[in-house]
Amino acid sequence: MTRPLDPSLLDEISRASDEVWTRLRIRRGGAFHSFVPSDLHAAHDALLEQRRHAESCVELGSGAGAVTIVADLLGYDAVGIEIEPWLIESAEFLADRFGSEARFVEGSFLPRGFRADRWIDGEFHVTYDDADSAWDGLDVDFDDFDVIYAFPWPEEGELFDALVREHGRRDAVFLAYCAGDGVSARRVAALEE
Repeated sequence: MTRPLDPSLLDEISRASDEVWTRLRIRRGGAFHSFVPSDLHAAHDALLEQRRHAESCVELGSGAGAVTIVADLLGYDAVGIEIEPWLIESAEFLADRFGSEARFVEGSFLPRGFRADRWIDGEFHVTYDDADSAWDGLDVDFDDFDVIYAFPWPEEGELFDALVREHGRRDAVFLAYCAGDGVSARRVAALEE
């Protein structure tokens, strides 16, 4: 059985991720950016629960990489997908800092051909379907992952459900973080009902 990570390590990773967020805001002149970190303790607990029967995890929109790093440290084959090159560099730096072998891939987490505009109007949010798909640079496919982790904006719930339903394996688990409700865990097959 996988052992939980020390809470002080989670706090340290969380602080390091917050530092990335602060630097990103400074780089952008204080302008809003859609990167908002998940509750790392809640993500850890959900990942730990799934680890009993899961080997691989992909984080869609990995930001500074904290959740992907935690997944790797829990023993997952962990991959983070992020569209911002600077965040990829930051995530790789943090992974090295915390002794993680998590992999990070730059690009859109949407597989080629998946149209996000069917599910959201695009006025507020930036889930990119016009950027190069990160899946083209991976040696695995969406349906190879046992766990799919994401932090959808409220308007994106249907989009992420459709994405996971269309491209995830039926027995995979979709972990979705919601700032007010924590992390929900649903089998992909349950999204089809």
